[in-house]
Amino acid sequence: MLKETRNLLFAALAACSRPLLVVVVPILFLVAVVFCADKLPSAWRVEKVKYHEDGRLREIKGDLTPAGEFNSPRDLAWAFLEQNAKTFGISDPRETLKVQFVPEHSDAAEVWLCQYYHGIQFSYPPAFIIHSVHNRIVLVQSDYCPKVASDTTPRIDSTAAMSILMSSGQCQPDSVMNLRSTLVIYHGHGQCRLAWEVRQGAARYYVDALEGKLLFVFTGEM
Repeated sequence: MLKETRNLLFAALAACSRPLLVVVVPILFLVAVVFCADKLPSAWRVEKVKYHEDGRLREIKGDLTPAGEFNSPRDLAWAFLEQNAKTFGISDPRETLKVQFVPEHSDAAEVWLCQYYHGIQFSYPPAFIIHSVHNRIVLVQSDYCPKVASDTTPRIDSTAAMSILMSSGQCQPDSVMNLRSTLVIYHGHGQCRLAWEVRQGAARYYVDALEGKLLFVFTGEM
């Protein structure tokens, strides 16, 4: 009898909880959306926002044009970053970012900016890609890493990195003469590590410059 009564009580509680979940879950979701929206600058006219898994802004679509007059997409991009530095956790945009290139089109432009840490460039993708049309910013893509803690003195030299790559079987032995290596800050899979970026054509290989392990392989195929 006691067991039957307990089972009936549990069933009643479960039945009552379902309507509550239907009401409470959407409310919590709306609260979270409003909370995130409050963090965005009021001057932005946002149409769509995407976030990285760790909460960093990933993509913002809308009218994001900063205040002022600008002579070029490059100047426009710098003004956006300087006026919104705190939003992305940037202490000094001019110190930590450098323009990689500006492929301009007839009425649109993309300004690519790379991140640097103690003079060492971050690996692909760039920290920011700022899209503008008729001198108005319409889309910002961000991979900027505000928190970086990495040793900048390699324990593995480029020659050793090449050997590690060859022994991994990722490259053909007869292609070693076509490999080029550069010291970078690899950022991917939630980590920032000092690494050797080894290139062969469109392929990129990242070897940890501190521990000597292969971190990532990008074949160049999308």
